[in-house]
Amino acid sequence: MATQGINFGFRLKDLKAGFFDRRAIASALAPTERRVLGRFGGATKQTAKRSIRNAPKKLTKRSRGVVRHGTIVSRPGDPPYSRTGLLKDHIYYAFDMSRRSVVIGPAKLSGFHGEDVPHKLEHGGTVRLPRGGTGILESRPYMRPAFDKQLQQLPRYWQEASARAAA
Repeated sequence: MATQGINFGFRLKDLKAGFFDRRAIASALAPTERRVLGRFGGATKQTAKRSIRNAPKKLTKRSRGVVRHGTIVSRPGDPPYSRTGLLKDHIYYAFDMSRRSVVIGPAKLSGFHGEDVPHKLEHGGTVRLPRGGTGILESRPYMRPAFDKQLQQLPRYWQEASARAAA
């Protein structure tokens, strides 16, 4: 069974059909397979959400941020800071029937006018600035480190689910 990996730009209405509590998903997967993929997806989602910290109010030795244009931002290479909670609140996982795998990532939020902010946070790129013009956003990965961390646990998830099924 494949683990598809990270996906950016889900449409939430399309994603809901693949949630693991849906009847179609439950009937399409063996119980062990459903348990393992659901656990992997949920653990990856939680790891990614926990890596995104609230933005500090002021810069201290403990806060690992830097000041850019009067705002404290995370250092390039570290997970992004959260100001509104939107990114953390909209990370989902679901079963992809066409690939028979689990996909994990942030949903596309309306109102960002073509900017794929979650993708640009993860990989970096050119962004439009609020006051006009463009700027370079260096990568602040949060999904790939979470995925890689949980991928190491996947054999254990299978082993535990198989033992549970045999009991």
